[in-house]
Amino acid sequence: MNIPETLAAQTIASEHYWEMLEAVSSGIFYWCVREDRVQWSPKLHKTLGYTAQEAAGVSDTFALLHPDDLAPYKQILGAAMAEARDFTASVRLKNAQGAYQHFDVSAHWMPTKEAYRPDLIGFLRDVTDLTETKAKAHRSEKIFHALCENMPAAVFIKGLNGAYIYGNELAAAYAGCTKDTFIGRSAPDIFGAETAMALQAVDERLIANGGSISRQDIFETEGGVRRSMLDTTFLIDGLSDGEKLIAGVVFDTTKQHEAEQALARSQRLEALGQLVGGIAHDFNNTLAVLKGNLELLQIIDDKSEGQLFCKEMEDAIERGRRLTLQLLAYGRKAILSPQVHNLSDILTSSDRMLRRVLPETIQIEMVAWGGLWNTMIDRSQVENAILNLAINARDSMPDGGKLTLETRNIRLDEDYINDRNELVTPGRYVMLAVTDTGSGMTREVVDRAFEPFFTTKSVGQGSGMGLAMVHGLMSQIGGSARIYSELGVGTTVKLYFKATEETANLERAVSPKSFTRGIAHVLLAEDEKSVRDMLTRQLQSLGYKVTVAVNGDQAYEILLGDVSIELLVTDVVMPGTLQGPMLAKRARENRPDLPVLFMSGYPREAAIHGNGLKEQDINLMKPVSMHDFAAAVAKLLDLRRNEI
Repeated sequence: MNIPETLAAQTIASEHYWEMLEAVSSGIFYWCVREDRVQWSPKLHKTLGYTAQEAAGVSDTFALLHPDDLAPYKQILGAAMAEARDFTASVRLKNAQGAYQHFDVSAHWMPTKEAYRPDLIGFLRDVTDLTETKAKAHRSEKIFHALCENMPAAVFIKGLNGAYIYGNELAAAYAGCTKDTFIGRSAPDIFGAETAMALQAVDERLIANGGSISRQDIFETEGGVRRSMLDTTFLIDGLSDGEKLIAGVVFDTTKQHEAEQALARSQRLEALGQLVGGIAHDFNNTLAVLKGNLELLQIIDDKSEGQLFCKEMEDAIERGRRLTLQLLAYGRKAILSPQVHNLSDILTSSDRMLRRVLPETIQIEMVAWGGLWNTMIDRSQVENAILNLAINARDSMPDGGKLTLETRNIRLDEDYINDRNELVTPGRYVMLAVTDTGSGMTREVVDRAFEPFFTTKSVGQGSGMGLAMVHGLMSQIGGSARIYSELGVGTTVKLYFKATEETANLERAVSPKSFTRGIAHVLLAEDEKSVRDMLTRQLQSLGYKVTVAVNGDQAYEILLGDVSIELLVTDVVMPGTLQGPMLAKRARENRPDLPVLFMSGYPREAAIHGNGLKEQDINLMKPVSMHDFAAAVAKLLDLRRNEI
């Protein structure tokens, strides 16, 4: 009995059975094994695009199978026939257009009147679209994995709970574990405490704000391995069911970081070499003046002439002091003593100094603006800035030229400041312009002129700190410095000082030759022998009894055994366990009324208040004039006596 006859024997009409069966499939086939005849349902013909007359025997059906599917299908069919059992299979059948469509086959054996051979009925479901979709998804997944595994970076994905759900080999390697142990763990399980906290903070920001976060940091694994990393982490949104994930890409920049550090060390060494050469050059000039005048003092008899030589040596020492201040001013470490001054007065007093520095081939012109506003400045620093600008101008005019120094009142408004990206506030300023007719600078040189150690001079011909010092000074006082230059025409440096309503103090300073003397027992702690001997002679010449110590430890022992000491004069930095501040602190545990005078060659070391010391303690920066030294000693002793 064939299918139509079987269906006809049922109570439901056969056409209804066909409709029901085809409604749940893409077509039906019936194979009458005894006759080797295959019959397709109309829907299967339609699915493949064939007419009903094109169906034939089983061999013709096999011809429609994809060559790669033929042998596997025959094997499945043969095994099913031998045991008369149902089976399923996946095949590709060629349609009328010559393309292959994917089908899932579900076949069932149906008994017939001939007991030796049943017939086969099969239901086919067209899964072409589903198969292609799966293939595309599989291909995308393979591409994703290939991309992530071949990237020269760590790639990771984790849930909002912080647990990693994906990581490539590099991600696991950077974390110091395998991929299997990486998945499912979170940052605190993998990284050091500091790194884990930083990563969790990034996650919290992303969850709250979305977007992405990039940062350069040192990552440390739980095992203590440290790497420099460039990490970009971002939030993945818009997934099904509102799911959100956190993903990231991390590049190992350890080698780059090490290379940058090596380059920075090399540049620092190069800059140091330039600085040493420049300072050596400048200090040699200072030492030459000192040496020459000292030699003259040994052979002359005229006292007035000796005083002139001493004055020259004092000037040389002052230039050496200012050279040190150049370095400190650039780093904004110099302690300024601002007072109200009129720049025109400073310009006038600088004229004599400049004429001694500049050759006669350079003409100097001073243009002072009438009614110039006052400004709050450190006079010595401004004079030093003028000197540096004049020396730069001199070097740009080897064959002579003209140097013009001009002061003027200026009002800077917001438009002017914003247009030039100035870091100053709008308001009244006093401008000092220094103009030369020298060789000028290129745009590239102008852009770097304020950089420390940068110079176009030969090694040993300058430290590259002159303009840097000027820029550092102006930044420190809230002013501004600008350079205008043109090759072959000349250069103008403009300094802008904030104006003040205060009036300058016209009282004359006390003569440096007038020393304050006294009678007291002073303990001097200084490790440098030449400085210790000089300060001892100065104190003794002022009438004081002096006990010396070569370091803080020795000074402390002396203080414990000698209660007659009324003042401690100490260097800030000395060899041994007790530096100046700690020495004073320990001494005051037994001598709370002991005044202390600190002396240091570095202002930052001298800025020691806040370490449990008294506010009336005095800090002097070396080198110190005898007049200032004597005044400080007398002031501290007077304060002590008044307290007693």
